[in-house]
Amino acid sequence: MSCWPSLRKTESAEVVLRCKKRRRDGRERVVYRVVRCAAHSEVKVVIIQSKESEMQSHLHIAVLSLMLMLMVSCGVRAGNVVLLSEPFEGWVVIHYNVRDSPPFGHEGFKTLIRVPPSGTVSTISARPKGYGFDEYYFIGTDGKRVRLKTEEDRCSNQEICVRRPQYYFSPATDTIFFVGTRQDLRRNPAPEIK
Repeated sequence: MSCWPSLRKTESAEVVLRCKKRRRDGRERVVYRVVRCAAHSEVKVVIIQSKESEMQSHLHIAVLSLMLMLMVSCGVRAGNVVLLSEPFEGWVVIHYNVRDSPPFGHEGFKTLIRVPPSGTVSTISARPKGYGFDEYYFIGTDGKRVRLKTEEDRCSNQEICVRRPQYYFSPATDTIFFVGTRQDLRRNPAPEIK
């Protein structure tokens, strides 16, 4: 059985994890979905019926429960939606827990971060803990979004994408990442975090 994060979302729920199992004939079938309800953030496991024995089903539920416990203990968050004015090239610096700064908004379950042309943004909000599925977009003057790849998406050296995310915890709580090609990154050293 293999599991992977899922970003499927409807108005009422968001599927956050899907698990599939390979059948004897070699085909794969989704057997579990972990669903978070939008109305009250309730998380539930949806079992997709199969013709497996009852004992195998109980074993799968135990494995899935263990995986969920591990995910919760390691920390899982909904993630961020980061909006950058197009064109943008350089380091983005996000300062968290800064007094007299506005809080971040939300888009669905995700934290919405609007980065000004300077590339630096401060918020009174705390940085959410845990692993999340962050999304990065260029936003044009017409308001249309163009999704940016990350290094995890295997962007090429010549593509403009999000590179080298770094998380600082002391003395300040900051997140930095670079937007540009690999050559741009070599020409622009990371900012010093104080």
